[in-house]
Amino acid sequence: MMRVLMTVDAVGGVWTYALELARALRAHGVSTTLATMGPLPSAAQIAAAEQIDGLQLELSDFALECMPDGGSDLRAASQWLAQVGEWVQPDIV
Repeated sequence: MMRVLMTVDAVGGVWTYALELARALRAHGVSTTLATMGPLPSAAQIAAAEQIDGLQLELSDFALECMPDGGSDLRAASQWLAQVGEWVQPDIV
């Protein structure tokens, strides 16, 4: 099975788009891991993600680049994302 790793934030429409994409990819035999950054997804957002077969969430609250002091988490976020990549072993990032 092909595996995709995507970064996503839960702030706006990107979250909805990512869930729709993961659902559509699953129909083609692709599993998706969403690595979140920025504010954590709400309980409702997590529940919606859990309804999608083959979708895995890796949650973090590292600051987004567009947030105040967004650059302060850059090193830690990149190290965390590299670890997620090692766990997931994606075919596409």
